[in-house]
Amino acid sequence: MKAARSTDPVADRMDAWWIGVIVGHPAESHPIYGDALKVKLRHGVLHLSGEVASRDEWHTAVGEARRYVRRGVDDVDARRLRVSRRDEQVGILDQRLIAAFPNREIAEYALAYVLEHSRVKPKQTSIIESAQDQSLGQLGEFAGDAKAAHEAGNSILVLCVDETEAFEVHELLDEETGSLWTIALPPERTSDGGN
Repeated sequence: MKAARSTDPVADRMDAWWIGVIVGHPAESHPIYGDALKVKLRHGVLHLSGEVASRDEWHTAVGEARRYVRRGVDDVDARRLRVSRRDEQVGILDQRLIAAFPNREIAEYALAYVLEHSRVKPKQTSIIESAQDQSLGQLGEFAGDAKAAHEAGNSILVLCVDETEAFEVHELLDEETGSLWTIALPPERTSDGGN
């Protein structure tokens, strides 16, 4: 007796994508949510992260993942999957992110990765070259952390982005590029005052 064939090609693509994640060979991006939904399987737990447009999308994505509990997955962790806030206003606040990497080449790779895998266009980027680098002056109370990391031989990547995009960039730096550490500075008013 033959197994019944699915008549829903979208459902088939979704199943294939989730199975790919579970077996360690995920497709480029989720068939519906694209790069907005990131999923990793660690120690039997599917970790969902990123940002979806609505609570319905959040529930749908988590529901999709939960279908695989006891089918290769022990649990689902969606604490880092957030719903975008419609009340966020773009252009009001900037936020600087600092990330430490073992060397300049990896810091350059991380910057290229952020530019390629997100919708974010940083307002400013720099890789700190020395303990006297002028970029350190923009790091406030965290300049000491950056100096110490640089003195330990690490390269420091600094990005300034709109505050509404900082979560996505922080996650890419922290989860996807293998930063040694990533810090988000408190938001501050844009240089043009939001006009």
